[in-house]
Amino acid sequence: MQKTSGFSLMELMVTIAIISILSIIAIPNIIAWVPKFRIGGASRDVLSILQKTRIRAVKDNTNCVLMFDTGNARYTAFLDDGGGNPANAGNGVLDGGERTLVQKTLATGVDITATTLPGDLVVFNTQGIASSAGTVTLTDTRGNVRQILLELAGGSRIQ
Repeated sequence: MQKTSGFSLMELMVTIAIISILSIIAIPNIIAWVPKFRIGGASRDVLSILQKTRIRAVKDNTNCVLMFDTGNARYTAFLDDGGGNPANAGNGVLDGGERTLVQKTLATGVDITATTLPGDLVVFNTQGIASSAGTVTLTDTRGNVRQILLELAGGSRIQ
């Protein structure tokens, strides 16, 4: 009696057919998840930089600014210490010599569609208090929306 081991060609073909059918069903669902993951990650990034900018203002005992560029889906955080020129300190503008903490563009397909912050920026003072309360609204290509809420006391959260 001859002993054989392994799979027959028919068993392999059936297995490949089942995997193909399951892939055809699953791939569109996985593709639909990608924009949700991108906007979720982008909103967590914005929340994180709001918190880091606030902490840095307290740590360095200087005003820190977070500016949002709605046209380019980008944000920039910097120390508003004048960069060696005391006349420029606290003016809310990135002057030459001021240290940039972070400058980042959001993930592809995610845009900053609106902010309710005056001048699309927030200034954190040396006590971590925000210059104004407001929201930053992010939208992806499928219309998913996330809002990051900023309170005057400096706290922030995703809604």
